Formats: sequence, structure tokens, C-alpha cells
Amino acid sequence: MPKTELFDKKIAIEKAMNLFWSQGYRGTSITDLTNLIGIGKGSFYNTFKSKRALFEQCINVYRTNSINGINEILRNEKEVSKGLQKFLNLNLEYAINDPEHKGCFLTNTCTELCSTDDAITKSMNEHYELMKVIIIDYLSNESDLSVDKNERIANVIITFFIGMTVKVKLQKNRNQITESIKLLTQSLF
Repeated sequence: MPKTELFDKKIAIEKAMNLFWSQGYRGTSITDLTNLIGIGKGSFYNTFKSKRALFEQCINVYRTNSINGINEILRNEKEVSKGLQKFLNLNLEYAINDPEHKGCFLTNTCTELCSTDDAITKSMNEHYELMKVIIIDYLSNESDLSVDKNERIANVIITFFIGMTVKVKLQKNRNQITESIKLLTQSLF
């Protein structure tokens, strides 16, 4: 007879993601995870296999949610400069209003692990390439922009986004970053 899980795996992944997000991969122990989820180590390993496997599931959930969020924001604004400004402003508001000022889970993961972990680097690059494709596709709504310019704009937006998520962790200055977003989008169009 198969074992029945006595906890909600989706909720456990969400809790684990928030713990990894706050403490980093290296700063989070198996004991931290099992205590947070409320399961024993045997159940942890039976369900998630390893800390690394759980971490990768957390990254995948975050990536999916992030891509869905980008698509939703951009789909609802036809004017590209406004849409990109809205995308950046909504992410700024989320980061500023987070009481822990954790920044972006993926940016944090990059700064912690990408210099030493090829699999994580590959995953992060895939994510940002997908973001780039979405932004380029969105920019194609602006008929007077060339394909090359769309790609350059997408690269600038992603670079700004990553930098912004770090800056919010350092300085919680909404007005300064909002002004930077406005100046950026005005200079691109």
C-alpha cells in the first residue's frame, strides 16, 4: 500500500521557497526545512529526495509564477512604454512592500550560486532568456521598432530589473527608483 502524505506538498514547497528566499540555499538546513514544513527527515527525503531537489522545485515554481505575472501585466497594456513601466513599477512595489525586503528569489539565487553552480546558472539564463522573448514579442506591438532595437530594449529592461531588485534590498527609496523607471522608459521610446 502506498504511503499517504500527511501534508500539502504545494504548501510545503511555498514555505520552503520563502525560507530559501530569506536565508539562501547555503544558509538553509534540512532541519530548518523539516521544522518549517512540520515533517520528519524520512518523510522529507521520501517526498523531496534532497534539499537540492526541493530547491530546484522552488525555483521552477517561482519561474512559472514570474513568467505568468509578466505575461499578465504586459497583455493588459497595449502601449509598450506604459506596459514596461507598469511591469517595473509593480515589481518595485512588491519588493518595497515586502517586510523582509528579500528582493527577487532568482536574483538572490544568481548572486549566491551562479559563480559556482553550472546547473543553476543554466536555469537562471533560461529564465531570463524567456523573459527576453516575452518582452521582445511585446515590443513587436510597437511597429516602428526594429527587431534589433527590440532585443536591445529587452536586454536593458532585464538588466534594470535585476539591478532594481538588488537596489531595493540596499535602499528602500521608492521615489528614487520610481524616477529611475520613468527616466529609463522615457529614454527607450
